[in-house]
Amino acid sequence: EGHVGSLVDDSGWFYKPLQDGARGEREIEFYQQFWSDERVPDEIKEFFPKFRGSVLVDTANSPTPTNILCYFDQPCIIDIKMGFQTWYPEAGEAYRKKCEIKDRESTTGTLGIRVSGMQVYDPSTRFKWKADRNWCRKLDNHGVEYAIRRFVSTNPFDDENPNALLASKVYEAAKMELEKLTSWFEKQTFYHFFSSSVLIIYEDHGAASKVSVKLVDFAHVTYDHDTIDENYLAALKSLTSVLSMSP
Repeated sequence: EGHVGSLVDDSGWFYKPLQDGARGEREIEFYQQFWSDERVPDEIKEFFPKFRGSVLVDTANSPTPTNILCYFDQPCIIDIKMGFQTWYPEAGEAYRKKCEIKDRESTTGTLGIRVSGMQVYDPSTRFKWKADRNWCRKLDNHGVEYAIRRFVSTNPFDDENPNALLASKVYEAAKMELEKLTSWFEKQTFYHFFSSSVLIIYEDHGAASKVSVKLVDFAHVTYDHDTIDENYLAALKSLTSVLSMSP
């Protein structure tokens, strides 16, 4: 209905349609600045989708980050919105109030993170269990801990007893990646991230399991501050702590 949707070309590049107006323009601005910024270490840039400029696809201007799922066959993905505050300082009053209500009524206000999406592959049925938006919205602090367990379970369709068999394997690798990000956020003052997400992606292949951590959603990044991004840094530490509690 008037939207192009996301496309993956034959080379594995992911075309993400921009949101209309200023939000889309801000996301392109971030990609252009970030990937040309020599102050950002290469090992940190690996956490961000690569950028090839913007193209015109069926009249929708789209940034073209790397397809971050191209190395996975049946990826399990959890989308975690980061920060105790999701509204950016320049936001209008209506948007700010909307975010304040959502932050206050969700685990954003208590944990600094909230689960906004999740899918888990069940190897026994070869189906994917997906958490819909309403399911995610109902999660309180204990619910987030439950979601974190269910995400690393080989029986994701079992509501009562998700087994969390992959917790150690997946989350130890994810925490190592989060520690790299945390070390950078403890020093950098170039970017402050609002309403951005961390994706944890994995695929279980026994001893050869793949685990990846990526940052996405950059329409509300602000630039060149004199202080570190305490909001995002606190969220990273909170996420690491929550992952550590998973059995």
